Amino acid sequence: MNSYYCNSCGRYFNQGPSGSYTCPSCGSNNILERNDPSVGTFWTSKGFFISLSAIVLMLVILFILPEYLRKYEVRIDRIPQLCKYRIVVTKRGTPVDSTNFIYSIDGGKHYQHLNEFKIDTITTGTVMVKPDSGLTRVKEIKNTFSNPFLFKPLCKKEDPCDCKEIKIIRVSQEPVFSTRDLVIHTNHPKCKIEYSINGKNGPYQTDSVFPDKQAGNYNIFIKTVKCTIEYSKNPWTILPPKKEPVKISAPAPINFVPESEVSDKPYPTQLGSDREQLKSYLKEKLSDFSISAGITITFIVESSGDCSHFTVAPATNNDLNIKVSRVIHDLGGWTQGFKNGNSVNTKVTIRLP
Repeated sequence: MNSYYCNSCGRYFNQGPSGSYTCPSCGSNNILERNDPSVGTFWTSKGFFISLSAIVLMLVILFILPEYLRKYEVRIDRIPQLCKYRIVVTKRGTPVDSTNFIYSIDGGKHYQHLNEFKIDTITTGTVMVKPDSGLTRVKEIKNTFSNPFLFKPLCKKEDPCDCKEIKIIRVSQEPVFSTRDLVIHTNHPKCKIEYSINGKNGPYQTDSVFPDKQAGNYNIFIKTVKCTIEYSKNPWTILPPKKEPVKISAPAPINFVPESEVSDKPYPTQLGSDREQLKSYLKEKLSDFSISAGITITFIVESSGDCSHFTVAPATNNDLNIKVSRVIHDLGGWTQGFKNGNSVNTKVTIRLP
């Protein structure tokens, strides 16, 4: 039995000895015997290419097309060491290049290319991710979390105004000031504090000095953005002034060493040794005065840590002199200057601005 090939439909079939046959499929007489040199093999036949095309199409449908239309998934990772949340786009569980997407945590109002967000306060945000302009093949992005998402700070923020630490150290009528100036001293110069001498409901002011108050009882409070604190010795009493005003003599001269000659320079314990920080503190407290032209403040930090002998140059404003004394007094104790291992009276010079 021989094998024959139909030139019309491309089918192979078996028949008897060589002879004239018709194709059992299409009835054509255009038949060639398989061993005829003009007859191609199956691998070069029309049927082979049809079969190959079918196989390629099947592979595209089974593997390439699903990959093309595959859904991306979005997850939110917490990165505590960076105090940040990271939005991660995955495909089949594997993270993809984050630069192919843009990210929003406010419902799409603002997008950014960086997929990390630092959260300082508890907030609820609607997370949205979409392809960047260069990525067009993504058909759908699916979240693995519920929107809106509750973001909480991942790092504890240091609060300079911790209510558990703030307190009123003392209330005084400093003799270097007017005998009726009431001064409130606190232990936290970095915190924004407001002061009241008329009870919890105020009114409050940002200056810790209440000048020229009449004799009587005062209920002293301070407050921050988070809490209100009462002075433990309320009410504070201002006594009537004496009929004869008290004459305050200038402080007696003392020996001192210029700051340039000490090995360890003095500094306020509450602010630390950074002189620029001290200057910033003084400029903030003296903002009511015009010091843009420059002033030079000098005073002596005694070996005991107390401050005295204040001067301000140029000496054109007595109120400024008084305010400088108040501000430096409010800083509390100072770390003394040392020379040859011994604490000494040190003259400090500060130039502003």
